[in-house]
Amino acid sequence: MPAELVLGVAFTRDGPGKEKPRLLVRTPAGTECGEPRRTERGVVVLKTDTGELRVSPAGATAVMAVEVCPGTAQGG
Repeated sequence: MPAELVLGVAFTRDGPGKEKPRLLVRTPAGTECGEPRRTERGVVVLKTDTGELRVSPAGATAVMAVEVCPGTAQGG
């Protein structure tokens, strides 16, 4: 499944001097974006400017790894 591939890349893409990637998840209810922290029973926990947010990629219309979250100066 493509969403699982993007999640895998988002959790493993790391390296010296690199900014951690952000995960953008679009659902019928809206768009969420943040730094992926962990998964819990099929739900992705994102670190955002306002705290941790749990998002289910199962109902997502799009899941993308991004350098910076849209609408934020610091990337989420």
